[in-house]
Amino acid sequence: MSIEQQGNPLTFVAFFTEARTGRTGLTVTTDVFRNGTQIITAASATAIGGGAYSYTLASGDVTAEGLYLAVFKTATATVDQQHIPSLWTVGTAGIENLNAAVNTRLATAGYTAPTTAPTVAAIRVEMDLNSTRLANLDVTVGSRLASTAYTAPTTPPTSAAIAGTVWDRQLSLHTTAGSAGAAVAALAADNLHNPVPGPYAVGTAGHALGRVGVTRVNTSSVSAVGMILNAAIVAGDTVPILLQITDTRVTTLDGATIRYQFGVSSTMPPLVSKVAPVGIAVVSSPGTTIRITLLPVDTQTLHGNYYHEVEVTTASGVVATVAKGTLTIDRGLIAAP
Repeated sequence: MSIEQQGNPLTFVAFFTEARTGRTGLTVTTDVFRNGTQIITAASATAIGGGAYSYTLASGDVTAEGLYLAVFKTATATVDQQHIPSLWTVGTAGIENLNAAVNTRLATAGYTAPTTAPTVAAIRVEMDLNSTRLANLDVTVGSRLASTAYTAPTTPPTSAAIAGTVWDRQLSLHTTAGSAGAAVAALAADNLHNPVPGPYAVGTAGHALGRVGVTRVNTSSVSAVGMILNAAIVAGDTVPILLQITDTRVTTLDGATIRYQFGVSSTMPPLVSKVAPVGIAVVSSPGTTIRITLLPVDTQTLHGNYYHEVEVTTASGVVATVAKGTLTIDRGLIAAP
């Protein structure tokens, strides 16, 4: 959008493209609207070059302030846009006040500062007439509290006294969520002095401690690197297997499909098969570390030696058996849950 004074000619410009490149050789006409009323219909536009076309509205048609809109049109259907608008703002928003060149105005060197300062009486008259703050002086200053009636605070408390007051405050009074006091209060309410099993959620330390002496505590875990994947576990345990892949065919797990399975042998159908993300999680990405979780339901009825392996299909389609070995499952002394 451009701006101009009333009574001056307006040159509108539009740019036509075809396949996102300037399109030359078009036949372009122009409709012009002044404040919503059409004043020019199908006037011929002039090609400028490189896909640009122009139309100049004569000064005699720029007769009012407002918005002058030109719509350039072409019948060629292969261009990216057959109708393109171009806008001028005439004489609005103070444009009409730009009626002289700036260099015709008084230079700073031509300014003469006042010589006589205003008198105190003149200042008082100006304040009485124009100040909006005088209305706030609604009583005499003498009726306000004298400084001699003010009692200054005593010696401020020491840092030790402040600390003692804070730490001696009852924990039950710290209830603001997210505050340090609330965190300490929550910790005091849930510590190792509390009885177990108690109302502890599965996965918490309290829940695990509550199972001691009642049922088995599942603490088995397996870590493996590369092709070595030999593990011994107890049937019915929840077992996380951390595997760091060192196969040069797998440089990243981003977008890869990961499959883990175990069975009686590599030539028979697997007893358990997991495909990410069910039971398999990428620990670091992009990276080469994964976690496979064996659940109680996977092993609670098994006993003996089994064959297991991990297969990765990369995002580029490379299929690689990145780890394999023996999975030994022991029934243990306590029956699986």
